[in-house]
Amino acid sequence: MSQGVSQTIEFQGKHVWMRVMGAMFMFVSIGFGTMYFTSDSFRTDSVVGLWLFLFVFGVVGLGLFGGFHRVVVDGQARTALKQWGVFRPFSTRHYALSETRNVSIHQEVRTSDSGRRSTKYTVYPVRLVGVKREGPISDREKKKILAASALGKNVEGEFAQRLLKGLQTQAKDDIENLVISDLRDPVRARRDAERVAKLLGLAIEDHVGETISRREFNELDQSLIERLRKNNTELTDPATLSKSN
Repeated sequence: MSQGVSQTIEFQGKHVWMRVMGAMFMFVSIGFGTMYFTSDSFRTDSVVGLWLFLFVFGVVGLGLFGGFHRVVVDGQARTALKQWGVFRPFSTRHYALSETRNVSIHQEVRTSDSGRRSTKYTVYPVRLVGVKREGPISDREKKKILAASALGKNVEGEFAQRLLKGLQTQAKDDIENLVISDLRDPVRARRDAERVAKLLGLAIEDHVGETISRREFNELDQSLIERLRKNNTELTDPATLSKSN
């Protein structure tokens, strides 16, 4: 890679609407607190209840506004780190990418529970496949991988096998695979996959759709015609066809 080009990419898991909600919660907490001290008409007998209300709103607001989840990939050192925290990292995991095989994109259906209703939605996780997590791996994580691997012994049918393979892939997340982004927009997901593939010089395996497609990192900027010519696929010129007719 040439000098002057950034060797690191940061993928943020924070959504704008969470920051907006956090700001609103803090605004309510500060507003009610200010009114309590400056306005006699706002006085209340339940001082403990008021302070508890302000405390809860303030803490939730800070968590939503300052909370973050990010993955930073270093192309030169071929390492990655995954962090989460509120304004500052509370947890950091380190990964070695020297044996990473490829970048993958999948289509997965998730369920969101909100009260009595559950809503299903589709996400397109982008993974680095074949990472090595530094530090100890808990027995629970090891058992999760073993259980997912054991399920495939007596599974028949293409759809069932593909579903099982997806479950096995998810079981390896944060251990042998690293999810760098988890978006609902397939276009943005492919953009993230291309960015990290170019940085690390890896191929992309696209599992979205009925077939799995694979593109090398040096083919990502090529047009469809250029890729067909490289594969020695015969191209027919429409102008030649019209003359022959």
